Amino acid sequence: MTTLPPSTSSPLIGRDREVAQLLRMLDDTVSGRGAGLEIRAEAGLGKSALLDVVRREVTRRGLTLLSADGVEHELELAYAALHQALHPLLDRVSGLPAPQRRALRCAFGQEDGTADVYTVALAALELVVEAAADHPVVILLEDMHWVDTPSIDALAFMARRIASEPVLMLATTRTGARFDPRRRPHLPELDLRPLSTTDAEALLDGVAPALTTPVRTRVLAEAAGNPLALKELPRALNGATAALGAAVPLNTRLKAAFAARLDHFAPSTRALLITLAADVTCDTQRLLAAATAVHGAEVTPQDLQEAIDDGLTEIAGPGLRFRHPLMRSAVYAHASLSERIDAHTALAAQLAAFPDRQLWHRASAVLGTSES
Repeated sequence: MTTLPPSTSSPLIGRDREVAQLLRMLDDTVSGRGAGLEIRAEAGLGKSALLDVVRREVTRRGLTLLSADGVEHELELAYAALHQALHPLLDRVSGLPAPQRRALRCAFGQEDGTADVYTVALAALELVVEAAADHPVVILLEDMHWVDTPSIDALAFMARRIASEPVLMLATTRTGARFDPRRRPHLPELDLRPLSTTDAEALLDGVAPALTTPVRTRVLAEAAGNPLALKELPRALNGATAALGAAVPLNTRLKAAFAARLDHFAPSTRALLITLAADVTCDTQRLLAAATAVHGAEVTPQDLQEAIDDGLTEIAGPGLRFRHPLMRSAVYAHASLSERIDAHTALAAQLAAFPDRQLWHRASAVLGTSES
């Protein structure tokens, strides 16, 4: 593998120091020294944007990328996040020692039986180290506060044993009292702070240069250095003015702004977004099929493009994702009960190959309780 020179400039206003730290860690990984880091911050301060910088650099250098996103509806599914992260390496499982092979297959529902976390974690570590012998491996874990506990335990086990391997593990966690502190990998920490006044002004002027002075002043005050707010609140002034100036948390105001945008989409795109909000791990083919069932008419890639052009979503590997978790939760909360039930029902029909996820969607489509 040819080693490319690192990128030297940061695409993120006000985050030069953090980007430089991550790129240094990436250089160390290429040199054979593994490490881990947990990026902690409130919603909207740029955790995902920092991982995107690393993701682009990993792709540019031709390294092996593994990734997983924590989502609320998989919080109680054991090893859901670990399965996401290791999916590209599952063709190597047959080469593991028999106890580790069986443990991992049981953990992922491919064989009947149970497996202890230690053996599963050992198997996961072996897979990653074996892959790293071919190319350095970078593991990106987003929203660890929504990751199931067995996956957290296995990933933390791995993180403590990669120092001498070309493996880098980066995780993001949203700060806030309502999140269980046990749902963290307990890596060395990087705490993100709001942007300085100068950087906030530069970012706002870049994304909304035509604002009048009173509106510009108001957005800067409301955003308080939050990059996501600086990008989205100017839209809210046009689409959901009531979201500004209210005596409610910034996250709530941003969710109101995102939710208001849902009503401006065509019904087909709205169905697609609600279905995606119900399962952000679904691949595009199944997502379009499920959205078609919800909408009652064909939902096409053109509908997908409308959501991308609006800036709510983006392509991520074989699937689609919201540009920020607040967008996903806002869309899901804004959908009617019948729309959510229809989305879960349609997704369950498309996920027969994934019994654990299918069962979760069937349960989410039930009002009250159902023995079946």
